[in-house]
Amino acid sequence: MLKTEMRNPKTIHIDRMTTAEMLRVIQEENHNAVKAVDACLDAVAKAVDMATEALRNGGRLIYVGAGTSGGAEYVLAAIEYAKSLGCATVGITLYSSVETSPPLYFLPQRTQRSQR
Repeated sequence: MLKTEMRNPKTIHIDRMTTAEMLRVIQEENHNAVKAVDACLDAVAKAVDMATEALRNGGRLIYVGAGTSGGAEYVLAAIEYAKSLGCATVGITLYSSVETSPPLYFLPQRTQRSQR
């Protein structure tokens, strides 16, 4: 299992923390995320330069959001961000109960039997 998909041991009992403790843990984890980006800034800069060049030459930027928690928040964030830039948007999710503005396409969820 990827580390990003594992439960964070620092937040297992977040529901039992005081508000101040909870905020300290969240802030510490936010700092860890920033530090992780620091380690790959050169790669991020290269990707931005490549995207900029592609856009200047008539190419397209495809912004993708994905999530595993079941709420489709990242798909919705990708759609809203792209729309704010005046881009065409298409979202795909398994959850038909999500409130969205069109277009958002829903795929039927697999049952245990259909996954075999």
